[in-house]
Amino acid sequence: MAKCLLAIDARDTNSTKELEALVQWIDANFDLLSISSIYELQSIDYAPAAARAINAVRERNLSVAISLETDLPATDLVDKLSAKQLTVNKELAHSSVHLYLLFYDNLVSMLPNLYLPHPEWLVRKDWMLASMDLWPNFEHPVLEESIAILGRNKKIRPGDYFFAQGKQLLKTNLPAT
Repeated sequence: MAKCLLAIDARDTNSTKELEALVQWIDANFDLLSISSIYELQSIDYAPAAARAINAVRERNLSVAISLETDLPATDLVDKLSAKQLTVNKELAHSSVHLYLLFYDNLVSMLPNLYLPHPEWLVRKDWMLASMDLWPNFEHPVLEESIAILGRNKKIRPGDYFFAQGKQLLKTNLPAT
């Protein structure tokens, strides 16, 4: 069994119903271990090494992280998540939901359809916060620092992005961490 960390993003939505539907699907199809708080991000800052910073503004972006265990290999897990994402987004009219595999045990991969750890993890404050909720002592397989230390070094404050408790997305009694 591999331990995985996923991020679910609901972009330009007015409620958490899309997040709830995906969390329920994950709970039904995998061994869901824990769920983070929900974080809201109004914009995402990208700072490429040789260019000036870019601030991409969105109406609203809600993110939650899910810790789970699976027997599926990482490539099969990504395929299954992509297929679910496609079916959900076909049903949504003006919003979109995305599933991202952030970490798959200590696997480091640079395959065309499987980048692990997820390369955007370091620039997405909401993902870092959600990861710190669930796996604060997990050592990033490339940077060789714990997630908690990496988050502290970025000086990210949870109160600036906190939206709601993640356990509200579950129908079960699984406690949020």
